[in-house]
Amino acid sequence: MFSLVVLGTTIKKAGHQKESEQMFQAALSAAKSIEDEIDQRTTLGAIVTDFAEQGLALEAEQFAQVIQEPLERAGTLQQVAISFALSNQKADAQRLFQEVEALAEVLKDYRHEDIALPRREGVLTGLSRALAQIGYFAEAERVAWAINDKDCRQQSEALATLSKALAQKHHFEEAERIARSISTDNRQRIDALSILAVALARVGQETTSAALLAEAQQLALTIESPDRKPWALLTIATVFIQLGQWTKAEDTISTIEDKQCLGLAWQELATASQNPNYIAQAKQVAETDLINFQQVGMFQDLAKLMLQLDQPAEAEEFFAAAEQAVDRDVSQYQASLRKDLAISHARLGRFSSAKKIIDRIDRWTERDRALTAVARELSQVGQFSEAKHLIWAIQDDKEQRLALGSLALALMRQHRFAEALDTLDTQTPDDFIRILAIATASLEQLEVGLSSPVLSHILHIIGWVRPDWQKIATILSPLTSLAPSMTR
Repeated sequence: MFSLVVLGTTIKKAGHQKESEQMFQAALSAAKSIEDEIDQRTTLGAIVTDFAEQGLALEAEQFAQVIQEPLERAGTLQQVAISFALSNQKADAQRLFQEVEALAEVLKDYRHEDIALPRREGVLTGLSRALAQIGYFAEAERVAWAINDKDCRQQSEALATLSKALAQKHHFEEAERIARSISTDNRQRIDALSILAVALARVGQETTSAALLAEAQQLALTIESPDRKPWALLTIATVFIQLGQWTKAEDTISTIEDKQCLGLAWQELATASQNPNYIAQAKQVAETDLINFQQVGMFQDLAKLMLQLDQPAEAEEFFAAAEQAVDRDVSQYQASLRKDLAISHARLGRFSSAKKIIDRIDRWTERDRALTAVARELSQVGQFSEAKHLIWAIQDDKEQRLALGSLALALMRQHRFAEALDTLDTQTPDDFIRILAIATASLEQLEVGLSSPVLSHILHIIGWVRPDWQKIATILSPLTSLAPSMTR
């Protein structure tokens, strides 16, 4: 089914509207025939997301409308509406946004009110945020005020998102009005005022910005909850850091009592300022105040900073400290931490270190994920042989096939088609077609119009062993003569 969608998308982009529509309809029929409702929703949701991200809103809506469960249907239709809006098809976007809002009301009629009402408010919150983010400000505000959660958390979240979106578009008066409509004891008000302060400062309105930031800081200091107060103060510190006001950021950090927030704040200040004193302070906090898994992330970030500052010796010390923190973690998450550490090294081009860390991962599932990720990083820098060597060490067959598929695509992007095809001998016919369909951009670089007849010929061959693909091969058969090179 996914192969049909990818193939149809490829053919559509090549200008073959009729053939692509036939493939989409075949995929839709296959989706409708899935008996398990959860499997069907999951499959349809993935297809809708893919279509929406590619701007194929009409196709996305066809698949979204098949979903019957109101909550899932609302979520997918919201994605489609955003896709319509981004392509300036406002009437269709408005139509679907209204349908999502109607689905939220349907949820009120669920038998169990304690479940139904939170789900309704969740749909409305997501809808309001989506409307704000694409510039439908009036609609976003109307939906936000329709949210009726008991603690006003979701309504405040929606209003804060709207205020931030308005500020980013320089609608400062409206942004401030919305921010001030949020309760003074709510952290979302602090966030909204802080974002507005940054936006004002960046257009030269420093005085107004400073006043709003001072107000937000005072609100943060008056929060009584020991859980919420540190995060509010971290928000203020982050804003000072964004504005380059290091001393004010340091003063704010000194009022944070939660160790995790304290570590995050010092890390942000050290990274942004590159000040040796702040780096030393961040290191001290990491060593003395944080637990193992928190130390891992902070030491890695400090190591990256040292590399940026061309201090490799200091970077090695922090990398070593991160590994030691993982070693000290005896929880069930140690293998996952090692996986993340290996991937982090690979993304920095430290492949030897990454492989050594992988060798110490004692849980095969996490080890497979690390191998897949590191192989992907290797292929992106052209180290294909090394990538393939790691992939063959993956234990799970499905994971290995996916990794080999990614490697094949990377090879095709370099026009190394023979090598790519050598990696695909373990793929299922469906996955083989999907991978080749994704790789059509590489074929088009060789010759415009080449991808359609190539895919048509391949489908014709696969149809010999897979009768279910014969119909699709027939649909594409008129395309086999479109590229001159295919007859040479």
